Amino acid sequence: MKALEEVLTLSKTVKELNLSGNNVGDEGVAIIIKAMITKKKQSLNVLSLSDNKISSKGCKNICEFISKCACLQELQLSNNEIDNEGAKALIAVLKNKKQFNNIDIDNNHISGETLTDLFNMLPLRNLNLLKNNLNDE
Repeated sequence: MKALEEVLTLSKTVKELNLSGNNVGDEGVAIIIKAMITKKKQSLNVLSLSDNKISSKGCKNICEFISKCACLQELQLSNNEIDNEGAKALIAVLKNKKQFNNIDIDNNHISGETLTDLFNMLPLRNLNLLKNNLNDE
């Protein structure tokens, strides 16, 4: 992770970062986000962190980055362990991001009213909720 942190800190032109399937977990997400936040000029449009065992704790770190990155338009967090708490943090940070148009959070642990809140975030161009609990719980 140390090498990745250094690369992310030094990179100036990365528009899309795909770290899916690397099992970075919450600790890895914290390192990645810290490196990205310290950059003076951010150009990242797409952040893909699917299949990384990220919980709501890691999702909150991602939300911190989203709040500071004006250019981010797409977030992929499918196949993680994010529950309603993490989804609510995403909703709070994304509701005022007009340029944001794609979020993929399929196969997490999101259910009930949080799903309704996600739909109310529209106009997203794409919202993928595949394999979440669509019950009222």
